[in-house]
Order: sequence, then C-alpha cells, then structure tokens
Amino acid sequence: SSLFAIPYLPRYASTYSLPALHVASAIFILAMQAVVLASSPLAFLIFWELMSIAAYFLVIADREPASIKAGLIYLVMAHAGFSCILAGFLVLAHGNPLMDFTLLAQSITNLSPAMLTTAFFLFLIGFGSKAGLMPLHQWLPLAHPQAPSNSSALMSGVMLKVAVYGFLRVTLDVFPHIDTNWAIVVIVISLLSAMLGVLMAAIETDVKRVLAWSSIENLGLIFFMIGIGFVFKNLGLPSIPFFVAALLHSLNHAIFKSGLFLAAGAIISERHTRDIDEMGGLANSWPLFSLAFLGLVFGAAALPPFGTFYGEWLTFQHLATTLSSVPLGIAFLLILSLSILALVSGLAIFTFVKTFADIFLGRSRTESNSKPKPLPQSMVLIILSTTILSLIIGVFVSPIASVLAHIFSPFNHAIQLYAPLSLTTETIQPLFVVSIFILIAFVGYETHQSLLRKRRIKITETWDCGQPINAHMEYTATGFAAPIRFFFRSILMSQKHMLTERITPQNPWILRRKLEWDTTSRLEEHLYTPLGNLVLIIAAKIKRLQNGIIQFYILLILITLVLILGFAI
Repeated sequence: SSLFAIPYLPRYASTYSLPALHVASAIFILAMQAVVLASSPLAFLIFWELMSIAAYFLVIADREPASIKAGLIYLVMAHAGFSCILAGFLVLAHGNPLMDFTLLAQSITNLSPAMLTTAFFLFLIGFGSKAGLMPLHQWLPLAHPQAPSNSSALMSGVMLKVAVYGFLRVTLDVFPHIDTNWAIVVIVISLLSAMLGVLMAAIETDVKRVLAWSSIENLGLIFFMIGIGFVFKNLGLPSIPFFVAALLHSLNHAIFKSGLFLAAGAIISERHTRDIDEMGGLANSWPLFSLAFLGLVFGAAALPPFGTFYGEWLTFQHLATTLSSVPLGIAFLLILSLSILALVSGLAIFTFVKTFADIFLGRSRTESNSKPKPLPQSMVLIILSTTILSLIIGVFVSPIASVLAHIFSPFNHAIQLYAPLSLTTETIQPLFVVSIFILIAFVGYETHQSLLRKRRIKITETWDCGQPINAHMEYTATGFAAPIRFFFRSILMSQKHMLTERITPQNPWILRRKLEWDTTSRLEEHLYTPLGNLVLIIAAKIKRLQNGIIQFYILLILITLVLILGFAI
C-alpha cells in the first residue's frame, strides 16, 4: 500500500494534506503492529486506541462533508468498541489492567460463569464492531470508501484482521472454555453479517462501497469459521480445520481485498467517478491491469485456483462430512449454515461478475473518458503482485495450511484434513487444479488464434436492426442487480424513484427520465437513529446541570469522590 501511494497520492495533492496523511499512515501501521506485539492488556488497549484514532484521520483526510460524517460515525463506533474491550479486560483481571496475558489466563479461574459470560460478550461486541459484524457494521461502508485508496486497502486488508487477531487471542489464549451457546451466538451473528454484506454488495454501484460491503461478508465468514470451530471443539470433534480455514481466509482476504482497493483507486484516479454505471471499456486500454483485476475478482468470489477457494472449500467439506456425527440440534444448525453459505457464495460470484463486467467490458459509458491514459507501470505491477500472491497461496495451500495448523499444537494430526481438494473418494491436489486451468486457457487461446488465422471469425459491430449501437444501450450494474433488489426487497428496503424533466419548457411531451434507487438500512432506521435520538435527549437533560454556579460543580465533584471511595471500600 505504501509503494502504491508513491505514484498515486501526488494526483491528489490538492485534495489531501500529504504530509499529514503520511504521518497518520505511519502511526496507523505502527499501531497495528504494536497491537499484535502487545504482551499485556494495557499495552494492547493503548495501541488499539492509537490505531483507531489514526484511522479516523485517514477517513477525514479530504475534509469533505461526507468524510466528516463517516469519520464521526466511525469514531463513535470505535470508542464504543474500545469501551467494551476495556471493560472485558477489567472483568477478567479483577480490575487490574497491568497483568500480562499469561497471568490473565490464570486469574480468571476464580470468576463466576456469569462474569465469564459478560466478559465474552463484551469482547465479542468490541472486536466485532471493529470487524464490521452486524449490527455494528454501519461505519464500515461509510468510512472505508472515504479514505484514500491506499489507506482503504490497509483498513480493510489489515485493520479488520487485527480485530480477528484480538478475538482469537482472547478466546484461545485467555478463556479456559468457550461455551457452546456463546459460539452459537457468534455463528448466528456472523451468518447474518455475511448475508447482509453480500446482498448490499450485489446491489451497490459505488465500486469502493461494493468492496466495503464485501469485507463485511468475508469477516462474517471468518467469524463463522471460528464459531463453528468452538462448537466442534466442545463436541470432541476435529475443530482445527475450521480455525485453519479462518486464518487461511484472513490471509487471503488481506491480499486480494488490499489489491482490489488499490485497483479501485487507480480506476477512480482516471475515471474521476466511483459509480460503476459510468465506467466500462477499460479492458481495451489496460489489458494487463484488467488481467490482474480479474485474478483478484476470482479470489474475492472464492473461485479456484486462488487461495480463498480452499478456505471455504475446507469449511464446506468438513461441515458436510460430519453431519452424521453431531446431535440433531447441531445437525440442523449445520444444514442451515451450509444453505446460507451456499447462497452467500453464489451471490459473491454474482457481485464480482457485475463489478468486473461493468468496469472493464463493453464500451465506455462516458465519452470524455473513453480513452483513459496509461497507468504508471509501478501501480500496475503492485496490483499484479497481489494477484500473484493470491495465486501462490492457492498453489501452495498445503504447506501454508500446515504452518497455520501448527499454531494450534498439539492438534497437528488434523493437518491432512484440509490440504487436498477432495471429490468423493478421489483427491485432487491444488497444483493439479492450477494445471487444469492453465491448460484450458492455453487451449482456448490457441483455438481462438487458429480461427482468426483461418478467417473463420469476423469481428464487427453488434447488429441492432440497422440502428447505431452506443454505450447507453449496455447492461448497467443497476440493471444487472435488479433481480436481487426484487427478490430481497423486504430485507433491503429498496425503492425506485423516476425523475422526470422537460427537455424544452414549452413542450410537455418530450421528456428526459432518470431512474434512481434508494436503499434504506433497517438497522439505521430502527436501531441507530432511535438510539442516537435517545442519547441527544439524555444529553439535553444532563446539560441542565450546567447552571454556571461554581458551588454546585464542587458539590458534584464531592459526591463523585464519596461514591468512588464507597465503591473502593
């Protein structure tokens, strides 16, 4: 991301204060590294807060009203999550934040089940809000698109994984046991997050918001793998494949989503719009870039031979093969999970077919941008490198997964469960899958070239009853997503508005019409807005205490000190 910023950010020198942006980026990267290296809850919390504040300044970097609003929502959610994590650590540490994680794991043996339950859900809320889990996700599709694209790549590709790390660090390293009921709550929340995220990504036309909603979907899948791993662990069944799948998916998501955000930044810098409906035709001008983007799209849609496929395949395979070994209630949960995961996977493919096709194929829908300038080679190569990394993980998924499995020692006997791609009784190695794809591509290319040489293919304009073809006749992202908006309209709360204006004031019959879609968030309407209004009402009542009398303020301080002393005693 930092290398990409070298040719990318100077294009926005008039939009951002580049020195301030560089400082915020450096602090952001340092804080994320320090969170992972922290050995005590106090250090963890300090650098977690530093990470959140640095990310806030990245979100509001352009000082636009939309960025200020998104930054404010992000800051509120970040501090609410921080408060929950702080409270969770204080509960486990009996109020002592100076313990290291080793002593913390020993100290919680004296806690009651009710306190352990409270601490777990405080951590789930805190880390889940940073990861964008429903219903604490609303900040993510607002904040990520407003930041510079190199910062968006870090926020989505890395910061969300720091939240996954924090949740795993606490649940695996500190808690002696994760109750099955707790894990089921994680599963339900994560499946809802994955479903909502992919539905919103499917109907969205802002390219950066598509990627942001897709991140919610992917983080939902990661937390689902973690939750189902705890359920299997409590049942005495092999659980390590699920945790390995979660780490494998996290690694892949960090790579392909960073690459997609960087690629989106490159596209926006040339097209000067984030609306997919106004793009098109980039494949002719940027063939290598288009190929790199296509590979990242394969990764985002969890298609072979890229690494993301194997994490999801491992989850599907292990869920399906253990249905007969679990109690009836858990079996029903697994069947329901498999159904939702299959739907989410299909919608993810739908989303990225729409995204790639409407950006790169067909004709440019904006005449002024029909021939974009070539991108700097360094930008293209950096994006191509993320595609190659994602492919390398797919090719060498077996040794990579083996390394990940050793984290969960002494359960290394589970390594062989996920290395290959199993179909019935046969086993197909990932390298073989890659070879098949290369062979198909080679045969297709040679066949095409052979037909061209023999003049059996004539490339000409599409015939339209003698009428000229233009870009406005092409299928848009809005039109492509119409079936999704229709079938899921009760969930998405989408409404269409037909805007009509006269071309000439004197003639009422010659009109220009434009269709706009408005999608309302149920959570924003029924949760965030009422909660925000309640806070404002309470704040207005508390404000009456500010009467300007110094004696009254001293009395309030005295009462507070007495209450603190009484609590301490």
